[in-house]
Amino acid sequence: MKLSKIGKILIIVGGLGAIFFLAFQYAFLTDFPIGHDAGHHVAVAINVEKGGFFNFSNYKSILYPIPLTLFALFHKITQLAWPQLFLYTICFFLFLTATAWAYFTTRATDKWEIGIIAGIFLVSSRWLSDALRIGFFAEAWGWFVFVLGSYFLVKRKFWPLTFSMILLFFSHPLVLMVFLLILIIYLVIIMVFEPKKEDKFFIYQIISLLFLAFASVLAFYPEKIHEFLKISQFAYLEGARSLKNIMIDSDKRRILIYLLAIPGIIKGIQLWKRNEIKFLFILLFVSIILSQLYLWRINFWVFRFYPYFEMAFAAFAAIGLYYLVELLPSFIQKNKIIRLLILGFLVVLLILPNLDANKKITLWQKNNYQILAICPPADREAFEWVKNNLSSHSRFIAPTKWGSWLRPLGNVEVIEWDDIFAPSNNYGWLLSMIEYYNIDYIYFSSIQVENPQVEKNQKIFEPIYQKDGARIYYVRRNEIP
Repeated sequence: MKLSKIGKILIIVGGLGAIFFLAFQYAFLTDFPIGHDAGHHVAVAINVEKGGFFNFSNYKSILYPIPLTLFALFHKITQLAWPQLFLYTICFFLFLTATAWAYFTTRATDKWEIGIIAGIFLVSSRWLSDALRIGFFAEAWGWFVFVLGSYFLVKRKFWPLTFSMILLFFSHPLVLMVFLLILIIYLVIIMVFEPKKEDKFFIYQIISLLFLAFASVLAFYPEKIHEFLKISQFAYLEGARSLKNIMIDSDKRRILIYLLAIPGIIKGIQLWKRNEIKFLFILLFVSIILSQLYLWRINFWVFRFYPYFEMAFAAFAAIGLYYLVELLPSFIQKNKIIRLLILGFLVVLLILPNLDANKKITLWQKNNYQILAICPPADREAFEWVKNNLSSHSRFIAPTKWGSWLRPLGNVEVIEWDDIFAPSNNYGWLLSMIEYYNIDYIYFSSIQVENPQVEKNQKIFEPIYQKDGARIYYVRRNEIP
């Protein structure tokens, strides 16, 4: 029994609907972004909107101009509250990534069923959900462009590939770095296995493009290199996990999807001649190496490479599942509808552990304020009070976790500095730093313990706001000895 064209279209639309629904699970579970990175992105987007979208001088100091400009543009159009819009936008970026990956995998295998399954595996994966909670906003957009660039690479589309690389340069430098690494390995593989005349010409084009791009960056955007090197200095090994832990973190049942990739890899070897399959193997290799850099004591954000690990395994697991179902009795193979129902049932079973883990972690971080994952409601109310009662030129010192949100939601200037919130023996140094930065107010979060050196000294620090644990003190700098 064969599916009609209308039936096929309806199933594909249903699959894309499932990807869309799963992409927005994070926004369904919380009404405020988790992680303080989101606050920094909101602050930059506000500056873009205030400065004007066509004021290009605004973009010189922005590391991720394209995704943050899109964010500001969405706010201009929708007028949604910034925290709510952040949730919707980052989930939309995830939807774009998963949909693009579904299409890439479809073209790699000529099986739209495999593409839909790969998209569902990816969008429900443990580590992409984790990236949303951390606030990988620009990277989420970058993954979408990464997939576009990957497609144009394997299809030898030079100018669209060039455009994709330009987009990546102005989207996220780390995603661009991963893409360039894979691109170089891919070109080497092509030279080894497919030394055709047209392939060599394409390779020469790409090499020329890379040299021209590097020279252009040095000439016109040297600050981009400096910014990337600067943020690289703060890279650390926190969150590093073994391959086994990556696969079973939060729920051991999650390993089933990764095990499914084994027959997918075997099938991929049979399909090696396809450029997309070569790319998938390179992505698998690079993502494993990058995610395990800590084994060589390379001090870098290894957890930022987990999404590429998920991409590779989502594709191979989808291939593996499809061809394992092909081994079922012939009467099932002849009935397309039954085979699709079996595939759908197995996909649901396989993603349930990921969905369960994502839900539990999100709700835990949302509701447990002591783990400092989400800005408590009492603090958000205090930020609203600041916005309505204090000058926008006011300068605050606030803890790093919530200072990032005080800046955009309170519409004030903020120095993020945690040292002032713990009792210190060097009280004189603390006062000198307040004078150096011309601090007007000090903000204490609703979940912070009291610092007697500040909060008991009302001669210098006058309490002006105290509600549900959140405290704001006005600094009388003229009283500082």
